[in-house]
Amino acid sequence: ADFFAFELLNDTYICILILDQVVSRNGKEGRVTVDGTAADFSTPGESNQLDLEGPLYIGGVGPPTALVTVPPVLWAGVLRHGYVGCMRDLVINGNAIDIAGYARQQDSGAIRPSCHVQLPQCDSQPCMNGGLCMEGWNRFICDCTATSFTGPTCGKDATTLTFNGSQHMLITMPDEFRTQTEDVTLRFRTTRPLGLLLTTSTEQSADRLELAVAGGRVRLTARLDKRQSEVLQVGQGLNDNQWHTVKFSRRGSSLKLQVDDESPSRGNNVHSFHLYSRDQFKY
Repeated sequence: ADFFAFELLNDTYICILILDQVVSRNGKEGRVTVDGTAADFSTPGESNQLDLEGPLYIGGVGPPTALVTVPPVLWAGVLRHGYVGCMRDLVINGNAIDIAGYARQQDSGAIRPSCHVQLPQCDSQPCMNGGLCMEGWNRFICDCTATSFTGPTCGKDATTLTFNGSQHMLITMPDEFRTQTEDVTLRFRTTRPLGLLLTTSTEQSADRLELAVAGGRVRLTARLDKRQSEVLQVGQGLNDNQWHTVKFSRRGSSLKLQVDDESPSRGNNVHSFHLYSRDQFKY
């Protein structure tokens, strides 16, 4: 299906346009202009038609539970990183769009019809149990990933499981999807120097992601698109019966693996990862 999108990613403004497989556009040629700085582009392939059906999403595509098919090239959409800030003057083909009116019609009470900056919200230290407070737009955001708690203010005990080495758990993916970006966070505590944390499993693809404790270190093995596996390792002596936080992220071909506050390990692999509806994550 055809689609176009704009996203902010790592402080970079990105335009994505796919035809069959602005901004101003004339056939296959187009131009994006930001504050007077222009960038020209040309779409690949033979089609010069942009056939768009369905609604126009502004500010995000909804929570992960929303029944929205997000193209894998739209990284901010896949990660559900919604826009934070003010927006005005949306014009399409010379027609001004009353975005404030649409917000009122859809009863989007959290979207304010103004642009006022309030005082910093983290000064009151709202995040509990060691949660990291980050400033949002007129609100605070608690990062609980390095704690044993969850919830808006890290005040709720996080679910904890205990494995004896002969047990495992399966999580079946609900739909087929191909991704170009992932964020995975996991906390673990063990006295054993070797053990599988999680891995994907499929009979339909050679793609695989595996996270394990090996020799007291965290090891990531990524095999994507039948290429040679990429292996990243971080940490030392992590089988010390203390809680450790593992963070894995991928942006296209760039991989990053980090444990606790140590320097991350980085690598490169192929661009796309395929999971099918019958694929499973094993823990």
